[in-house]
Formats: sequence, structure tokens, C-alpha cells
Amino acid sequence: MAHMQSLHLVAPTPDFSPPQPFAPHPSTPQDAVASSTIRGLTGWLSWRTRTWRDFQFAYLLKWGGRFMPLVRGGEWWRWFTSIYLHQSLQHLVANMLLFFALVSHLELNYGFWRLTLVWILSGVGGNLVSAAAEDPCSLVVGASGAIFGFMGLFIADVMLNFESISRPFLRIVFIAVFLVFFAVTVFTDKSRTNVSHFSHLGGLLCGLFPSFVFLPNVTNRRYRAVQSAIADNGRAAALSSEGAASRERR
Repeated sequence: MAHMQSLHLVAPTPDFSPPQPFAPHPSTPQDAVASSTIRGLTGWLSWRTRTWRDFQFAYLLKWGGRFMPLVRGGEWWRWFTSIYLHQSLQHLVANMLLFFALVSHLELNYGFWRLTLVWILSGVGGNLVSAAAEDPCSLVVGASGAIFGFMGLFIADVMLNFESISRPFLRIVFIAVFLVFFAVTVFTDKSRTNVSHFSHLGGLLCGLFPSFVFLPNVTNRRYRAVQSAIADNGRAAALSSEGAASRERR
């Protein structure tokens, strides 16, 4: 899922705590390295929210989340970097499970470069649809737009090559369950504050329609494979018989 975080401006709370005692600088290089490591770890943890699994708005913004006021200010790379950021460990794991379930089949049939093109088109396309339809002051991160694009490629594969793919009806059931789950999620999400549904929809469409243009039609794929195997075996048999005949003539 693509997640959003809204920006809320809150006045800083005044600090009335007593001043901290002076801490001397480390006396040895080892102490300096240890002190730097502790400071870095403390700084990284300070970006966490109430649960250690989630990142705060400021942290995701710093690392390249898609935030339209900054994109309009010239930081165009956020269209791409936001795809590789995730709000939490659960967010990342959910996306990766769906990613590997789809890619293991699609890359085997259509190769790395076609899938890379779909990834970029769907990730950026989902971001564009989300930016046009959702709150511009929301921070959007997540790879689900690109992953939904792979689902669009999966659907196009079934539609183009239904006669040649293995277990086509099982794939239709999988697609139907996925689309029903997506529709139920959209219509039952009353808050619409944490999930960017338009990123998902945009990614799905940007993966589906371009796939009809560059996806090869492999109808009768099995017949061609069998035909090729028969031809190879025929050539091998012809060569072996030719060799046997030549030995007999000698």
C-alpha cells in the first residue's frame, strides 16, 4: 500500500528543564568513534513515532517522500525516490510479498527490461494520479503504485495469452479476488488519511494499458515449444544417421 502522512504545524513547547551539565570531549579516538555512533543511533531513533516500526513525517520528507510543495519548487526527483521509501516495516513487508508473488512469474516470461519499464511507468504514473486527486500537503511514500502496475501487466498477460498460459482459470480467480479486495478497501476506508488509493489506481492503469502495446502475444506458446523440440530432435536424428552412413561407407 502507498501511505500518506499529513502535515500538521504545531507550535514548539517551551523547555523549562534545568540546563544539562557540561560533557567533556572524548579523550581517545576510540571514545570519539563510540560517541559518534551513539549520537547517530540516537538521532536515527528520534525520527520514530510512538511505535518503533514507523517513521515520522520529517524523516520521510528528508529522505525523498513525495510532497507537492517541494516538487513544485523544483525537487522533481521526489517522483522517483518516494517509490523506494516506506512508512513502516509492515508497509514494506506487505508490498514485498505481493511484489515477489507477481515478479517470479512475469520476469521469467517477459524479461528484466520490460518489467523495469512497467515499474517506472506505474510508479511515476501512480504518483501523478495521486498528486492530481489527493491533498497536495500529504506526504506519499511506497512502492505499491509500481506493484499494482505489475498486477496490470499480469492482467494483460492473461487477456492476451489466455490460450497458452498454464492454469488460466486459477489466474482469473486470483485477479478477481485481488480486484474485489481492492474495491472493498477503497469503499470501506472512511478516513482516507493513511492509504493513497489513487496511487494504487494510477499504478494499475499505467501498468495495464502500456502492456497491450509492448507485451508480446505468445498465443500457442506450448505448440511452438513442442514444434521446436520436434524439429531439434529431427535434426539430431538426421545428423546421427548421416554419421552412421558415412562410417559404413568407410
